[in-house]
Amino acid sequence: MDKLVPIVNKLQNVLSSFISSETLSLPHIAVVGAQSVGKTSLLESLVGLSFMPKGEDIVTRTPIIIQLTNSKSEDCYCTLTYCDYDNNRVEKHIDDFSILNEILIDVTEEITGGNKCIKETPIIIEIHKNDVLDLTLIDLPGLTKVPVGNQPQNVEEQIVNLVNKYIKNPNCIILAVSSANIDLANSDSLKMARNVDPKHERTIGVITKCDMVEKPEIWKKMISGSLYPLKKGFVAVVCRSQKDVEDNITIEMSIKKEEEYFSQCIDFSNQMECIMECGIKNLAKKLNNILIEHIKNTVPFLKPKIDSLKSIEEERLLELGEPMDNMNRSEYLAVLVNYITKFSQQYQDIIDGKVFYKDRVDELKGGARIHYIFNDWYIKSLNDFSPLEMLTDEEIRIAIRNSSGPRGALFVPESAFETLIKKLINCLKEPSLRCADQVYEELLKIVDNCRIADMERFTNLKSAINEQVKILLKDCLQPTKEMIKNLMLIELSYINTSHPDFLNEHFMKNVYDKDNDYIDELDTVVHPKNNHKMLQRPKREYQETCGSNMNYSTIHHNNTYKEEMKMWKHKEDVKSYRNKEGTKITNINNNRENVFVLPVIPEKIIPEYSSSSKEIIEIDLIKSLINNYFNIVRKHIADAVPKAIMHFMVNTSRKTMQKVLISNLHNGELFNLFNECSSIKVKRNNCKKNLESLNQAIKMLAEIRNQEV
Repeated sequence: MDKLVPIVNKLQNVLSSFISSETLSLPHIAVVGAQSVGKTSLLESLVGLSFMPKGEDIVTRTPIIIQLTNSKSEDCYCTLTYCDYDNNRVEKHIDDFSILNEILIDVTEEITGGNKCIKETPIIIEIHKNDVLDLTLIDLPGLTKVPVGNQPQNVEEQIVNLVNKYIKNPNCIILAVSSANIDLANSDSLKMARNVDPKHERTIGVITKCDMVEKPEIWKKMISGSLYPLKKGFVAVVCRSQKDVEDNITIEMSIKKEEEYFSQCIDFSNQMECIMECGIKNLAKKLNNILIEHIKNTVPFLKPKIDSLKSIEEERLLELGEPMDNMNRSEYLAVLVNYITKFSQQYQDIIDGKVFYKDRVDELKGGARIHYIFNDWYIKSLNDFSPLEMLTDEEIRIAIRNSSGPRGALFVPESAFETLIKKLINCLKEPSLRCADQVYEELLKIVDNCRIADMERFTNLKSAINEQVKILLKDCLQPTKEMIKNLMLIELSYINTSHPDFLNEHFMKNVYDKDNDYIDELDTVVHPKNNHKMLQRPKREYQETCGSNMNYSTIHHNNTYKEEMKMWKHKEDVKSYRNKEGTKITNINNNRENVFVLPVIPEKIIPEYSSSSKEIIEIDLIKSLINNYFNIVRKHIADAVPKAIMHFMVNTSRKTMQKVLISNLHNGELFNLFNECSSIKVKRNNCKKNLESLNQAIKMLAEIRNQEV
């Protein structure tokens, strides 16, 4: 059991890179306190050496991990380890402790870059002495409120963040240092400890400068726990002051002076005072016992974490792959075909929804997005489109008149219907082409999301594959759009009024019922004083009409309809028109000159806005026909366009991708395709070092288990 702490120290050195990244935390004691509470003197007293940098400014700007190891030899030495700016591990062996102070200052400057900012990179000092207990302490920068000199303005925030990073971990024992001449309620260290350890289960309080208060009862009350209870209690100490250092009082002399002070202050006849823990030696024993017990409790949980880290590093090394510098062309070609096959397969799997996404599970991915474009975007947009909103009654009326020619029309002209329906069919072209573009963009995203683990290191190969695939998709997009345009031309080339869903029985009945309502209304409104009633079509005639394969222009215009038209009276015998200047021109009979005058014909003729009764019925009929036929076309286009996109673009790219990539890439300079960047080589070497460290850590954990046995 006496070797437990040294083994953990070695484990900490081996895993220092993982500890700094917060992926793994070993049992440790973090020393927290304000700048003026004597934290540095406390650490030097525990070590028995004067080695810590001192000064009024923030001297400790990085975490300093002090590993004390009891050595049987009388020789005293230490090893200083840290990672430089390039994350290279640097190790220095030091026999002369008198220069350790200067070395620490130089290393701190090297890590921080010469400025006064706070860095998270730790400095590890492994000290071997025969008069110390096995102990691991982490000295953190002193808490400060106001930046001085050339310190950064947010220095307080930097220090608090660094301290919290260590003490918030449940494997950390917090050594909260407070001064006896300051009220515990104002202690910065206890305040920070309380934030992360509200139950006070892993906090040890240390009261310094006990000799600086007038009455010993002040610090006695503090360590008794009556003011601020801690489960691990308080320890009172007296360390070297600045005056002692100036008077050349050594640490050994200071410890003897401390023992004399406490022997005079403690009333050994008082049972409560006898159990009080005072002095550096008692603090060292207490910390050693707590650390050993803490290690015993936490080590069993370290093995699964280290195994997990090892698995991650092995997977990362597998992704980085082996170097491919010394391969011939046939070997390069075999690897190329393998990567292309994997890439093509993953492209298909993403489209088919066979790929598991680790990052986001609350959004659609891959082929599901294409399905969304088809059904929830494109088809929904087509269904929301109202064709009659694109036409006004005036446009329909003019189309009917233009299609009638100079004679007018007894029936609704079929050419007017075709002109209007073709205009509306053309409205489906742009959304359909845009749908193809959107699927094309989704396929590009799928290409970007294809990740072959060990291919990521070959940036040239990845770029070449992506470029060729994008060319392939572009080539597939062109025939896809041509097919969509042809679908539109097919619909425009032949307006199939004989379609079984166009003039079906249900549609005919709706038109007939609506027509009767119009006639009844017109009979009442247009001729309220006329005793003649409009004739109604007999039911049998309607049924015969519906049962025959009629052209839509004969729906209303049978003999009965002609008789109805004869009964309509026009209020004006003279039609009015408007010329392009807006002047009303009327056929007039000039009684004064007894000469019939023919008005000038305007260049642009716009009919009167008011429609006749006959035109109202014709407009309504055209609307019904347009709406019914457009629904047929819309249904066909909504079904055909996604099929065309899937066939000409999605499925074609899936089937031909592997063949196209091999054909276009195998004749190139294969060595350039498999050229690794320098960062990949560095990552591979670091990964191998990490695996070596983790394997050593597993062996050390086995040693700890043997120590426990």
